Amino acid sequence: MSSNLESFWHSINTDIAGEKLAARIVFPEINNLLMCALDSKGQRHFLIPLSQTDKGYEDVLSRGVQVTTRELTIFDRDSELYIDLKCLEPRGYDIFNSIGEEICSALILRQLEPVSVIKEVLAKWRNFWGQLPAHILTREKQIGLFSELWFLNFWLYPLTGSKAVHSWRGPWGSRHDFEFPNKSIEVKGSTNVQSRTFHVNGIEQLESPENGDLFFFGLMLREEQGSSNSLPTLIDDIRTKLEKTDSESEIFEDGLVRAGYSDFDKEEYARMKLRIHEENLYIINDQFPRIIRSSFKEDLSGGIEKINYKINLNTFDHLIIANQPDKIPKDW
Repeated sequence: MSSNLESFWHSINTDIAGEKLAARIVFPEINNLLMCALDSKGQRHFLIPLSQTDKGYEDVLSRGVQVTTRELTIFDRDSELYIDLKCLEPRGYDIFNSIGEEICSALILRQLEPVSVIKEVLAKWRNFWGQLPAHILTREKQIGLFSELWFLNFWLYPLTGSKAVHSWRGPWGSRHDFEFPNKSIEVKGSTNVQSRTFHVNGIEQLESPENGDLFFFGLMLREEQGSSNSLPTLIDDIRTKLEKTDSESEIFEDGLVRAGYSDFDKEEYARMKLRIHEENLYIINDQFPRIIRSSFKEDLSGGIEKINYKINLNTFDHLIIANQPDKIPKDW
């Protein structure tokens, strides 16, 4: 509905001045519980009418959105009380549209009081308003995040459902991207489809966990404009799967923020289309090429802070335990 709602804003007559608002009911064929409105400065508002028994609500502390309760006269009707949500951040229009849609859906389907609905929806989206990334993710980080989310969505979710998001630990600074009580998985992506080469950051990244085995997921990608895969489409797919599980949805959104992703830059991220060339899940054992602390007979000299290196897995097919999700061993 977001794209439809976006075009709806442009259909509102903006020939207004002063404190007036130009408003239209968003979904008149469904109900009149939500209105879009523009003020004389072009700022966007959502208006929710209140009944005589409904409570008002004020929130002026959230970055990006301001909530007030005000008395308005709209459509030549008698003056009524409305909760007014005003978008303060133009870069947040997509998020603001999603907030309006969620509020409308909750009011219709769950029949809760407007204040309860607004508090709940704003709490869900607060991370996006309050923790905007300073810069867009680099190409390398976009590929890294895409690879992690691909593994989460297509490999882990079919095995454990929404609980899979609890194992995603990379954005929280854990040593491995995914961690379980009995195993961990390190995920790498590469756009070099000629060779299974991947960059490893540091000598601890491929260190085995204290309990269980360590696995390596290598995703080989090709940039191809004809592909339907992009970082935003992958994220939307995961959100759809998690939308009925509030706690897992919150963890996922928090992870995106910690990873530096924001929907404010969705259009920019959507420019990079990726086709899956190959995906393999490896077991890491003594035969797997890696540099770890035990690779050195003596401790590293002082002053060495980090070791980055590249591995080539072209000749390590014998360590592949699955090359597609449905081939994962049952006891994995």
